[in-house]
Amino acid sequence: QKEARRDLDTIERNAQRILNLVNQILDVRKIDKQQMHLHCEKTDLVGFVASISKMFDYNAEERGIKYEFLHDGLDKLDVWVDRRQFDKVIVNLLSNAFKYTADGGTISLRLSTADQQARLEVCDTGSGIDSEGLKHIFDRFYQGGNSRRLHIDGTGIGLNLCKMIVDMHHGEITAANRSDGVQGSVFTVTLPLGNAHLQSEVIEQPQP
Repeated sequence: QKEARRDLDTIERNAQRILNLVNQILDVRKIDKQQMHLHCEKTDLVGFVASISKMFDYNAEERGIKYEFLHDGLDKLDVWVDRRQFDKVIVNLLSNAFKYTADGGTISLRLSTADQQARLEVCDTGSGIDSEGLKHIFDRFYQGGNSRRLHIDGTGIGLNLCKMIVDMHHGEITAANRSDGVQGSVFTVTLPLGNAHLQSEVIEQPQP
C-alpha cells in the first residue's frame, strides 16, 4: 500500500507538471498573439507576496532550507498589478530558487521600495548562473549549462513568461550572480508605483 501511494503521488506530481507546462505555453502564445489583456487592481504587495510565499514553507521545512520573506519594515505597499498574472512571476521565481538550491541552503524573498518603484528580489544559495546563461536566461526555450550539469529538468518557458508578464506591467526583471561572496543567484523585479504608466483599459477600478 505504501508503494502504491508513492506511485500515485508520482503520477499526480507529473500530471501537475504537465498541466503547468501546458498552461505556460498557452500563456506565452496568448501574449505573442496579443490576446492576453491585463486587469490591474490596486494591490498591497506585502500581503500578496506573503500569501504566495507561504506555499513554499512546507518544501523549505522538509529540505532544511532557511527560507524567509523580508519586507524592510513595510506594513503595506500598494502597486497596480494583474494579480492572476503577477502571481505566476513570483511562483516561477520561487520554484526556480527551490529547484537549484541544495537541501540546507538559504532562500530569501525581499520586498523594498525606492525611486517610486517596488523592488522584489529572490536570492538563493543555488548553483549560480554561468556567463552564457546570464545573456540568454530569459530567452524562450533556453536551458542553461547548470541545468544539464545538475540533471535538472527545465523547459525554458517559465523565465521567458516571467519577463513577458513583467514587461506588460512596464516593469523590469534582471538576473545576476550574488555579489556578496556567496554562491547563488538573485532575480530582481521592479515595478513602477501608481498607475500613470498603465493605459486606462487595463485598470480595474474598485466597485463602489
